[in-house]
Order: sequence, then structure tokens, then C-alpha cells
Amino acid sequence: MFPLSIAIIQGQTEKFNRIFTFFRRINQKNTDLNRSTFGSVHNNKTKKTNKESVFFALLVEN
Repeated sequence: MFPLSIAIIQGQTEKFNRIFTFFRRINQKNTDLNRSTFGSVHNNKTKKTNKESVFFALLVEN
């Protein structure tokens, strides 16, 4: 029984790690969106709308 409970705990931590990496990726995308330089403001705006639409699609799916 004891090794089984250890295996269950390891499975739970794997699940949480997946969730945390998912949120970390979303965070990274947001920081990328917020970075902008004067040279590519227009490009950043178009990229931002594309990335935001993907991000909101992910939110709606979940």
C-alpha cells in the first residue's frame, strides 16, 4: 500500500507540473506581447492581435 501511495503522489505532482508549465508559457507569451520597440511598432501590433486571438481561443476552449 505504501509504494502505491507514493506513485499516486508522483502522478499528482506531474499533473501540477504540467499545469504550471502551461501557465508559464501563457505568461511568457504575455511578456512577449508587452515588449515593443519603436522600429517595429506596427509589426508588434499585428502580431499582438494574432497572439491575443490565439490566447483567447485557448481560454474559451478551457
